[in-house]
Amino acid sequence: KYPPRPLATIHGLDSRSAETTTTGYRTPRRKQSPAADPARRYPVTPVGSNPPQDHWVLDQMRSLDPGNGNPRPRPADVMVLDAPGGGYADFAWMPDSGSVCVASIYPTAKDPAPSSTVMCTAVPAMARGGGQNMFGPRNVGGDDQRGLDWFAIVAGSNGPLTLKDGIPGHLGPLHQRTAKAANGVVYTIAEYYFGGGPVFPGPVVGFSEPQLCTASGSLCRNALGTYTYPGP
Repeated sequence: KYPPRPLATIHGLDSRSAETTTTGYRTPRRKQSPAADPARRYPVTPVGSNPPQDHWVLDQMRSLDPGNGNPRPRPADVMVLDAPGGGYADFAWMPDSGSVCVASIYPTAKDPAPSSTVMCTAVPAMARGGGQNMFGPRNVGGDDQRGLDWFAIVAGSNGPLTLKDGIPGHLGPLHQRTAKAANGVVYTIAEYYFGGGPVFPGPVVGFSEPQLCTASGSLCRNALGTYTYPGP
């Protein structure tokens, strides 16, 4: 009397690529832009190139091991964020549109070879409707004479990020680079330091919670993430 249902539908799947309920009735598929699909990964290319004075960083990172099975970056994929000299440098690369790695290298008194700190993490997909999405800010783990190293990445970026308010003289400067995925999504990677030294100098009059914001100001996050400000 009733035609048999397709086997794929009986198991909750439909061979016609439509979502189904447990009763087997088809429900409309919600269209989603490939840019907002975190399961799809695309090649990513840095926008712009590293200046000649920063090429020494590329030589240093050839021996860098990102760990945890993360691929070693190609020199063409590396985006130097800051290289103030003296053996210090911060840089980033995106293995694909679903991941980003941020690294710092710095000299040590005991070893002529530079030490390094590397953090690799997942990248947020664009918000539904084409809006922006931010991961972080997050402490990378670096803690040297420049202070605590902080990082954030924005998917769907449409301009430079800005640091607002905070503690003058103890936050920043803000360094950032842009990369573009093959599906057209633009990413902005930001990095900055807080503290001006391994130990925060103490309470500051006029302290206000610093914000890392997109160009439009429509998306802001606490620039120090979960950092707890030490009281008097």
